[in-house]
Amino acid sequence: MKRIVSGLLALCLLCALPAAAAARDNLTLSCRERGGEVRLTLEDLDRSVYALQLELVLEGDCPDARFEPSPRGVYSPDCHVEAGRDETVVTIYLVAEEEPLSGRSLDLGTLTPGNAFRLPARGELLLLDRSLQPVFEGRVSLETEREDPEPSQSAGVEPAFRDVRPGDWCYDAVRWAFQSGLMNGTSADAFSPEAPTTRGQIVAILHRLEGAPVPASEEAGFILVGSKSVDSFSDVASGAYYAAAVSWASSNGIVNGYSDGTFRPNNLITREQLAAFLYRYAAQKGRDVSDRAELGVFTDAGQIASYAVEPLRWAVAAGMVNGVTADTLSPGGNASRAQAAVILSRFVQNVL
Repeated sequence: MKRIVSGLLALCLLCALPAAAAARDNLTLSCRERGGEVRLTLEDLDRSVYALQLELVLEGDCPDARFEPSPRGVYSPDCHVEAGRDETVVTIYLVAEEEPLSGRSLDLGTLTPGNAFRLPARGELLLLDRSLQPVFEGRVSLETEREDPEPSQSAGVEPAFRDVRPGDWCYDAVRWAFQSGLMNGTSADAFSPEAPTTRGQIVAILHRLEGAPVPASEEAGFILVGSKSVDSFSDVASGAYYAAAVSWASSNGIVNGYSDGTFRPNNLITREQLAAFLYRYAAQKGRDVSDRAELGVFTDAGQIASYAVEPLRWAVAAGMVNGVTADTLSPGGNASRAQAAVILSRFVQNVL
């Protein structure tokens, strides 16, 4: 009987059931590469679902791509692979046999792209509830990360990114970030300089810059964030790659959560948030953060959040942050991977 129900659910998915479900901004698919395999984890799933269809687009020809599901009690037909010269579409199906698919951090399984390894470039997701009604349909935000290289592996190694070449405005900073082990490529030969960065990613980078210390509270068997455990952040799972970094940064006053008890690690980080993180990090390390620049030259200075005014005045004075044009600062704009690399390199050179 279970298999019959699963088959019906799978049929709904295979037929690409149309839906008018609204997408949610905080639903993120974490894609962590290790040893040529990609662990797929659906972050911030705030409701139970009984079936899902995940369509991932990989750059290049990957006809041997395959998927191995992780959750117990699921029916997962073989993934459907449509390989082409320029891109490959891999469609994954998961159908609950009995218990729903649920959890803030749901481990979907492992994707093996094959010999032509690529991290997913984009993805579409469809979720169904117990009544086979769609609860989500649309593009899912991807958070890709390759296995952290040891310094000895990347130090002195020239990056071979096809999308960041010598002479590009961000090349030196990207090269430094890569060789320092702070930022990896999104695939073996791509850096994706225009892709956005998230709050969790930036905190993880700062944690690496600090040498990835283990918080004293974690050594005692639990993680504190300020005076609260990391579990008080409803959206920071203990097994998430950024959990230790958030704990360290929060306990040292470098980052704060939101009034609703969330940290929102998968939210895209803004330029003013990045400046605030660096300002507090520099102050925590005892560096001089007294320099201030006048921001009146920027026509959008009035859009700066109150908490970020002093950090941005400092960041501009220290030569880390420039306007995106001659007279606009774009404080609420998202910081791209290229911008993050450049700002971080200036931070290390000018401040640390």
